[in-house]
Amino acid sequence: MDSTVDLEYIDKLDLNQFNIYPTYFKGQEESVRNLLKNVCLNFTGQTENKVSELASPTGSGKTIINRAVGKAVLELFPNRVNRVIYTTPLRNLVMQIANEKELEIPTVMGRANYPCCTLGMGMNADSCPYRTAYLIKMRPPECKNCEYLRKKRLFQTEPIVGSTLDFFLYNRRRKSKEDQPGDFVIIDESASLEDKLLNQFGIKLPECVNIDNLIPSLHDWMLILQEEQLTYEERLDSIGHLINNGNKKILKEIQDVTKALNKVQRKQMTCTNVISMAGNPDDYLIDSDRKFKLIRGKWPFNSLVKGLEYIVMSSGTPTTSLLTNHFDRVEAPHPIPRDRRLVYYSPEGKMSRSNQEKTIPLVAKRIISIHQEYPKKTIVHAHSYELAKKIRDAIVLINPSFSKIVLLQEKKDAVTDGDFYGNRDVSLQKFLTYRGQMIWISVGFDEGLSLFGDEYQRNIIAKVPYPSLGDQWVIKRNAVDLKELGLDKWYRLATAVNIQQAAGRCTRKPKDFSKTIILDANFGFFYSQNKSLFEQWFKDALVWETKKERDIRRKVA
Repeated sequence: MDSTVDLEYIDKLDLNQFNIYPTYFKGQEESVRNLLKNVCLNFTGQTENKVSELASPTGSGKTIINRAVGKAVLELFPNRVNRVIYTTPLRNLVMQIANEKELEIPTVMGRANYPCCTLGMGMNADSCPYRTAYLIKMRPPECKNCEYLRKKRLFQTEPIVGSTLDFFLYNRRRKSKEDQPGDFVIIDESASLEDKLLNQFGIKLPECVNIDNLIPSLHDWMLILQEEQLTYEERLDSIGHLINNGNKKILKEIQDVTKALNKVQRKQMTCTNVISMAGNPDDYLIDSDRKFKLIRGKWPFNSLVKGLEYIVMSSGTPTTSLLTNHFDRVEAPHPIPRDRRLVYYSPEGKMSRSNQEKTIPLVAKRIISIHQEYPKKTIVHAHSYELAKKIRDAIVLINPSFSKIVLLQEKKDAVTDGDFYGNRDVSLQKFLTYRGQMIWISVGFDEGLSLFGDEYQRNIIAKVPYPSLGDQWVIKRNAVDLKELGLDKWYRLATAVNIQQAAGRCTRKPKDFSKTIILDANFGFFYSQNKSLFEQWFKDALVWETKKERDIRRKVA
């Protein structure tokens, strides 16, 4: 590290040299400077915090802030950092980074995202059979053009690189020597990091694993998995000389065997993770379906932090406190005027299960009214498939003509009587590309969706998105939190984050305008009890409908 770099130096530093644009937007330069100060304090030994949380709302330009920090760190601290990794759980965001050439950030995703340049038949790099020592020697010259391998080499050698979070977690490295420079990691959209870490330790245990004698039994299972891996590798070796003969049957068998080999190798990796973390029964759950899952992500997160120089956790709704208490916070202002992104709490009734029969008709009637105010494209966040269908049916019962414009998101594709249906991806594409007015009853799109422009001005939260209290993992997580913290912290924070994420789907750019309307009366009590869990940008935008205003509205309706 350059010994001349201190807080005073960073205060005077021209940060425009790290920006791809001539100037920063509102709050960006201040955020970059504050993050660099946090890094400096840690690298100079003035604080032990190796984590910074960047609370950066929609439209604040997190990518520009994060890139500038990464470029500055490489220049200011060459003795501590030799690689900056920009990573995110959102695959679409990685693709966006790759397409923005001005950022100069090469990117890489998992094997399945790249075609195989030798096998054909629509196979991707995840089907590549050249895994064993024998087959590697047989690789044809075309393999030199493998896009996945080329991208992976860039990930290993470039000073700044982007990747999906899954790729990073499975390909992260540790420093070989303590005094060598290491990795500086920026995690964008970090609110879901804990879920990703927990998934790394999630696996369905076969019957051969004795749950009552877990660790020794897991070691035995590892031996079985290793034997399976050897069997698949031997099979690949035996048909390896036939790879390039064009026989479709052989190619199909190669694809099937490779797929099975990948699955076994991933099980081995997960099993290794589970063995390392399955010491205390309070730390994990094995549910009735024999699925193993950690209760908290702080244990794998601590392991992650130890292997890195520094981490920046970037999100409009940060959840860093679920993973560690040792972090510094930087808060970016919201760049979009408040009056263009207001959130109205305008309750129709409680949407808890015991009240839904009474409330759903009121909610359906209100959704129709809200849509008719601006009859273009209205998104409704329903939280569950069951509730989505009830709302859709109630809308059509009130106004049958709406069956032609209501898009119901279901788990499986279906078409009935000309109605719109579709699974997650199909449903989204129909909503985005449909020409004309539409009401989309969506499930699970409270994040990762950017609806900007004049078409998307009505955003409705039909129900407070509480995690399911029927889920065994949720029950145990709450019990552990109550025992150790005295309150169900994760349950409350997860609910608050989901509400705020849903509220941020529209008004994505400064010139956008939208209204978000919360119809569930349960929000009022939840918010009053958990204000501290909501970000300032949400609090500033929140408008409470008074009883008088509600009575007048209902009388007019």
